[in-house]
Amino acid sequence: MNVDAASLRGALSARRLIDADVYGANDREVGEIEDVIMPQSGAGAPVAVLSVGGFLGMGERHIAVPFSQLQHNAERDRWTLPGATQETLRAMPAFNLDEFGRGRPRAAAAGASRDAAPATPAPEGAASRPGTLGGTGTTAGQSTPANPPVR
Repeated sequence: MNVDAASLRGALSARRLIDADVYGANDREVGEIEDVIMPQSGAGAPVAVLSVGGFLGMGERHIAVPFSQLQHNAERDRWTLPGATQETLRAMPAFNLDEFGRGRPRAAAAGASRDAAPATPAPEGAASRPGTLGGTGTTAGQSTPANPPVR
């Protein structure tokens, strides 16, 4: 199937969408577009995942809203969520982006199976004894800088 590039003139690129600030009631910033999730096989409408709350990435959380609720103000080149306030968005249920491949460890993102067995835990009690580091390969009673003798 061919795409008519001319029909896309003036369209918005996903690159410009991600990290865009979102403004709500009283023209105040209420969040930032973190991601857009597209349902498989056209089964449902796209969802915008917003980061809300926090400061400089600390204490923020994610929420999901139907993408259709966002409006692009071409005149001001910004996104709005009419009627939204920081309080109403903070009251919404949290959305876990980890389920959609975001925030996974590098090994998992590079193709490691999500079903892989977890790392072998340290022997019972190893991490709870003062002066030991569970799972480091030292044996009980062996004195090293990382494993000083227990007194």
